[in-house]
Amino acid sequence: MEADPPTTGHLRDLERFQFRRKLAIGVSAVLATVALLFCSSLWRNGARTDLLIRHIGAVLILASIAGRTWCAIYIGGKKKTTLVQDGPYSLVRHPLYVFSVLGALGAGAQWGAILVSLALACVTMAILNEAVRKEEAFMSLVFGHAYADYSDRVARFLPRFATWHDVDELTTKPAVVVRTFRDSCLFLLAIPIAQTIDWAQQVGYLPILLSLP
Repeated sequence: MEADPPTTGHLRDLERFQFRRKLAIGVSAVLATVALLFCSSLWRNGARTDLLIRHIGAVLILASIAGRTWCAIYIGGKKKTTLVQDGPYSLVRHPLYVFSVLGALGAGAQWGAILVSLALACVTMAILNEAVRKEEAFMSLVFGHAYADYSDRVARFLPRFATWHDVDELTTKPAVVVRTFRDSCLFLLAIPIAQTIDWAQQVGYLPILLSLP
């Protein structure tokens, strides 16, 4: 469903908030990496458990990349002008954010610690939760009753598979899809970063101040 274009002021407010949200995620990622320089997995000596957590995390990262790209195919370039209700957006209202949290969960798992994985996912969720409130207020302003009906039918984060709906054809912007795929691949950086930190700790370049489960 398309709507009348929102006012320039509302668009600028949303764009400024989205920039601050991306900045907050970037700063949080840097701070988390610095903190994790001195943390290690409690199961480090039990290599099988440590590796299992890391491998599951890698699968979650790949699922996040695929899921975010899937969402971009449906909503690429239309988020502010069209109420997309098909594909992943028929399951949850914010599938891009759901897959982002999944990526954070997988990135944290590269340290071999469940606690780190959950912590990164919770921080990401906290940042995105504010974005959700801003975006839903914007969508309500633009789409009115149509968005209220959509909100009543489709959950915010937890999927309702009974609401699945798809279309035979899609109009999308390849550049947006490619950019989303590229940005999503940043989650993969957690793998070499965690491995480098692990190596530096093993050879004694970095002290281990905290072992986490």
